[in-house]
Amino acid sequence: MIEILSPAGGLESVIAAAENGAGAVYLGQKRFSARSGAHNFTTKELKEAVSYCHARGIQVHQALNTIIFEDELEDATEAIRIAAESGVDALIVQDLGVVRLVKNLCPDMPLHASTQLSVHSIEGALFMQDMGFSRVVLARELSLSEIEAITKAVDIETEVFVHGALCMSLSGQCYMSAMIGCHSANRGGCAGTCRMPFTATGKPDHCLSLKDVCLTDYVKKLEEIGVASLKIEGRMKRPEYTAAATAAFSYAIRGEEFDREQLQKVFSRSGFTDGYITGKIGAQMFGTRQKEDVIGAAPSVLRELQNTYKKIKGVIKTDICLTVPQTGNSSLIMTDGINTVTVIGEEAEIAQNKPLSEERASSSLQKLGGTIFYAGNIHCEIADGMTLSASALNAMRREASDKLYAMRGQLNPKPFYSNRFPQIHETLKPSRQPLLRLQFASVSQMDEEVYTMPYDIILPCNEILNHWDKLSELSEYLIALPDRALFQNEEKCREMLQKLYQLGITRMMVSNPAHLRMGKKIGFFCIGDSFLNCANSLSANEWVKAGIDEITLSAECTFDRAKLIRSSVPVGLIAYGHYPVMLTRNCPVKASIGCAACNQKQILTDRTGAQFPVICHHRQWNELLNGKPILLSDRMQEAFMYDFATLSFTIENADKCLNIIEKYENKIPPQDKNFTRGLYYRGVE
Repeated sequence: MIEILSPAGGLESVIAAAENGAGAVYLGQKRFSARSGAHNFTTKELKEAVSYCHARGIQVHQALNTIIFEDELEDATEAIRIAAESGVDALIVQDLGVVRLVKNLCPDMPLHASTQLSVHSIEGALFMQDMGFSRVVLARELSLSEIEAITKAVDIETEVFVHGALCMSLSGQCYMSAMIGCHSANRGGCAGTCRMPFTATGKPDHCLSLKDVCLTDYVKKLEEIGVASLKIEGRMKRPEYTAAATAAFSYAIRGEEFDREQLQKVFSRSGFTDGYITGKIGAQMFGTRQKEDVIGAAPSVLRELQNTYKKIKGVIKTDICLTVPQTGNSSLIMTDGINTVTVIGEEAEIAQNKPLSEERASSSLQKLGGTIFYAGNIHCEIADGMTLSASALNAMRREASDKLYAMRGQLNPKPFYSNRFPQIHETLKPSRQPLLRLQFASVSQMDEEVYTMPYDIILPCNEILNHWDKLSELSEYLIALPDRALFQNEEKCREMLQKLYQLGITRMMVSNPAHLRMGKKIGFFCIGDSFLNCANSLSANEWVKAGIDEITLSAECTFDRAKLIRSSVPVGLIAYGHYPVMLTRNCPVKASIGCAACNQKQILTDRTGAQFPVICHHRQWNELLNGKPILLSDRMQEAFMYDFATLSFTIENADKCLNIIEKYENKIPPQDKNFTRGLYYRGVE
């Protein structure tokens, strides 16, 4: 049967999930969890949760799904050790450095590729399979047909978010909270900036806030196409929410009706949406938390939900065998089919009146209320004329159930090898100013003078192909830039890359795992973009092993942290640009005014008046840009640990681009205050 994977921000949520039909729960330790705002689990609480779940046949998946900085690798190692010691069933991981740590230190630990790895296409999922993941958590933005195509293409399990909050941005590709307030979504500190007012029209609006998803109507279809796990979002929500959502999907799997109104009352944002799975993406998907949504979660509703998990239910079938001999002690054997316990009881007595009947003994032995067990087959071997008191039978039954529960909940630690910390391969590089690279959104941004400059030029694949007659002489300087978002367009991307390679373009940018897998098959020299979120030496080395030839470090790395990173290939940084703070499949402009009224130069404005340009790509996906560009023209001497620095031009015209290039060539400081230093000094929490 398909698994229901329920969220647990604390122990009460674990109980709520278990008592309402969860097949697994996911939770986090106090650090390195993408929901740092949840209560999360101490070492003691984690072990309690694992024991509680395992006794009930429920798995525990631990989220270790944030990017890790170099100075945190030791603490991440300790988190893995605790997970191994606690007998956690799998780790959900984003950072490839953590993948390497787990493989070396705890090779028996299954790995699940977090949705933070932005897997939204077949090649991306196959990359995770190649990396040794046993499961991939797919992007929330996928349609049913896209989920089916990926699930059938891989030999690992797929997991799909079926209920709870939808982020506006593709997971792992949101930097808004970090850029605005240093609260990184990649570090579990998202401040929920997208839930604040944003407008594309000037009128009050929340055009970055999506309704919660609810896919109870698609459970059977997801099971039919081979999805392994139905994931419920909500580690920061209350236990009653976990209870309601888990129960709803438990009923849906069995094809039974459930209280949809109660599910909406406990938490929703103007109702629910199924827009992504149906492919009906648009304005109807947007919503906010309204007064009536809050009022809906009345105390009576919460009490009703609490009642679903306050009383222990019998969920484990046990067979029982009672033996009452003519002489000697009575005994009771209880088994769940895997574990077996034996209890020795009192000696039987010769009955003065009625001897103990099998019917009376069975009636006593099946009273397993208040435990996780319920009686299956009961077999009694009672010598003629003998009897045993009800209290003696009850004592044996209680002792046997306690022993069996303890046996089922016993922790089974996984081997942890503390002496196998991975070796880091590096190439010492001389301290020097990084080489400049110029990235343009279109050829129209390139002044004629740019054609004579000795710099690498990064251009979108379609721009190179459409303007090849003008660009052919620059072929040795050109670097192909595939679309960041692929979804169903993977084959089209592959065809363009093959054409470019045949034209002599041998280098390409890689901003997601699918790019890397496709690019290496064709023969490209692959340059990792900052969107790979590489922030430590182990991560850099894993990307290199996977085929990366150069890598741009995460834009969330400070200069001080970047200095610590050791790499065997050249590393670079984003030194200029309106950094994309979101990658979205649902366009906030289209939702507000429609495509017909869009002039391709749309701006979103937040409640403070700050502006965020929206870039539409083929009417299929969008980038929301930071209104203030990163500008480091007078600070490049502090970037000596980098080999290359990319100047990324998106909304600038040709004159502006040329002016910025000259600023960097001559180390000219900013002339106004409309810029940011990014996170290179501030860092993130």
